[in-house]
Amino acid sequence: MTAGKKYEYRWVEQPGNKLQVSAPEYVDRLCRWINDMLNDDDIFPSCFTSPKKSDAPSSSPSPSSLSFPNNFKKYICHIFRRLYRVFAHIYHHHMEKIVSLGEEAYLNTWFRHFYYFIHEFDLVPEQETDPLKELIECFLEKECFPENIKG
Repeated sequence: MTAGKKYEYRWVEQPGNKLQVSAPEYVDRLCRWINDMLNDDDIFPSCFTSPKKSDAPSSSPSPSSLSFPNNFKKYICHIFRRLYRVFAHIYHHHMEKIVSLGEEAYLNTWFRHFYYFIHEFDLVPEQETDPLKELIECFLEKECFPENIKG
């Protein structure tokens, strides 16, 4: 999958095993991978752990009793980095179609919220946002959205 001529994203199953895949295949793999992670209780616990008898006598478990792994943010960063790449691909390769459908405001709003979230919580390294740097600078500085980004 690419984002313009300058950026190519390969799917990594295991370190050292980079697969060149089309954008639809990348998105399909990404959705399945995220789903698998969300269903993994070791990464995203879905049940509260039983409070110890020495803990506060409260009968309902607190959110702090969820056992998130110590490296939880690493998983989250990986998910959001890959999701960002999909936005980069869409803006670089499908913006003309999105504009013709009159859907650019929706995409721009969705991306703006996504970007503010990843920026606020430092989920994607700044250098990884380079493919959409022009767009990001535009809405941060001028509060606008360009109709197209040159790749």
